[in-house]
Amino acid sequence: MKKKSNLTKKLFTCKVVFAMVFMLFQSYFMLGEDNTPELLQQKKVTLNIKEENLSNVIQTIINQSGSEIIFFNSQTSPFKCRNIQLNSVSVDKALEEVLKGSRLTFKVQNGKYVILDLPQSIPDNDRKNKGIVVSGIVTDSFGEPLPAATVIIKGTEKGTCTNINGEYQITVPGVDTYLQFIYMGMETKEVRISSETNVKINVSLKE
Repeated sequence: MKKKSNLTKKLFTCKVVFAMVFMLFQSYFMLGEDNTPELLQQKKVTLNIKEENLSNVIQTIINQSGSEIIFFNSQTSPFKCRNIQLNSVSVDKALEEVLKGSRLTFKVQNGKYVILDLPQSIPDNDRKNKGIVVSGIVTDSFGEPLPAATVIIKGTEKGTCTNINGEYQITVPGVDTYLQFIYMGMETKEVRISSETNVKINVSLKE
């Protein structure tokens, strides 16, 4: 009789654990649905900006929409937004408006908005004054591109993110600068810049 009672308790415990696991998985997938392209377009933003730093405006969009927008203050701090009035527009439309004239753009990657620097060509005679342009692709150990990977100049807050194809471009001050390549769940990698021209660095990150 005692054995039967213990068996009943074990079966009950298993059912409770199974139910909890099922609820966790259900919650996970329901949360993931919030970032589908259709639902992203349903999130609305209203702005009435006379003059404000771009960083603060992007933060306002995040607060109103609940969207995840990845950006560096070093990207946005040089720019201001002026005379912008938007009433209940999508996050895409809001970002298009506030990024005008800023030399920045954005992409949607895995349900997240990523602010990116627009590619800029630098004349050879200005290269020494304006730094070294470094570009390349960030992939995983299987060679698959990693979108939204972070590329940052070590010891600074200046950085950028890879696009949907894993591509990046960043300007560094000069040789002997170190770039850090960061992706959640993978080992951070550092690479030293040793050349002044045609710098292309492709990086593979491991878990």
